[in-house]
Amino acid sequence: MVDSLEVGLNLQAKFSDGVFYAATVVAISKSAKRAKAPVKVHWPGYDDSEDQWYSLDDLKSKRLPKSTAKAKAKAKAKA
Repeated sequence: MVDSLEVGLNLQAKFSDGVFYAATVVAISKSAKRAKAPVKVHWPGYDDSEDQWYSLDDLKSKRLPKSTAKAKAKAKAKA
């Protein structure tokens, strides 16, 4: 799924307050050490020192598939 992202892509990322804000992808790692949070984003209007690594679950983009965890929870709620 990381293959569908590219450096420079604008997307939404979940900040520490739990709200999604506009962000830009600045790095993508394929390293095993970064498997849980492979995408580094930059917050427009903030210093580069605020850049953070995120998991795909904390990102929103049309290039990413919908989260399966939410789909399972919704299906369970209907049952």
